[in-house]
Amino acid sequence: VKNVHFHEIGAVDTIVDVAGICLCLEYLGVDRILFSKLVDGHGTVSTRHGIMPVPVPAVAKLCEGYELEIIDVESELLTPTGCAVFVALGEQVLSGLAGRIIKTGYGCGDKKFEKHPNALRVFLMETSGNNISGDHVWSLESDMDHISGEIMGDAAGRLMEAGALDVSWCPVFMKKNRPGYRLTVLCSDETRQTCIDLVMLHTRTLGIRMQRMERVIASRETQEAIFYDEPIMEKYCIHKNTSFSKPEYDSMAKLSVKTGKPVIELMEEYVRSRNKLKE
Repeated sequence: VKNVHFHEIGAVDTIVDVAGICLCLEYLGVDRILFSKLVDGHGTVSTRHGIMPVPVPAVAKLCEGYELEIIDVESELLTPTGCAVFVALGEQVLSGLAGRIIKTGYGCGDKKFEKHPNALRVFLMETSGNNISGDHVWSLESDMDHISGEIMGDAAGRLMEAGALDVSWCPVFMKKNRPGYRLTVLCSDETRQTCIDLVMLHTRTLGIRMQRMERVIASRETQEAIFYDEPIMEKYCIHKNTSFSKPEYDSMAKLSVKTGKPVIELMEEYVRSRNKLKE
C-alpha cells in the first residue's frame, strides 16, 4: 500500500476518542480489557462515501472471529472506532467472568431508542488469576457406530490440516449395546465452523455436541540444546513457581537412529542430565 488516506479516522473527534481511551487505561492501571458479545443494529447509515449497510463494512471486517449480535434497532450501534478499540486492545469473554467490582461507569449517546438505552457500561474490576483463564477452546463431540478405521483416520487428518488443535477417538458403548467411537475435536473460534463442516462431511454423523471450555496454558518456549554432541530441540515450560523442560520427540527419534538407543532410554537419560545441571 503506497498511499493511505485517513477519512473518518483522521477526524479530530476520532483522534480524541482513541487517545482519551488510552490515557484513561494508563491512568487507571488497567492490565486487561475484556468485553462481552458485540452488538449492532441494522438498516443503513450515511457516510462521506455514501449510504452504507449496518453493520458497516469496516465493522463487519473487524468482527470476523468474534461473537456479534444484530438486534432489532434500525440504527448503527457499533462504530468502526469503537469496534477497533475492542478488537485491538481487548479480548472477548462470553462466560466465566468473576471478580470484585471497584467502579462502574456509563457513557451515553444522543440518540434515543424506544426499547434500548443508548449507553455503554464499563466495570473496573479486580480479579484473581484463577478467575479468568487466558484462553478458551471449543470441544466438538460426536458418537458414531457406523464408521471404519480408515474413515476415522482420514477424518482426523483432514481436521488437523484445517487447523484443529487436537483430534481424538475413544471407544464407547452406545444405544442397543453397540460398540462405537466418540470423536472429540478441540478447535478455536476461528476454525470451529470449518471443523463442524468437515466432521459432518467426512463422517456422515447425524449430530455434534459443542461446548466452550476455558483452559490454562503454561508459558513455554522452544530452544536448542546439545545432547550426544547433537543439536536437539527442547520445550521449556513455566507455570507460577514451577519450571520444567522436555526434549521434542522428533529430535530424540533422529538421535535414536544415530545412536541405536531406544527413544525412551534417550529421554530418560536427557532428563537425568538436565536434573544434574540444576543441582
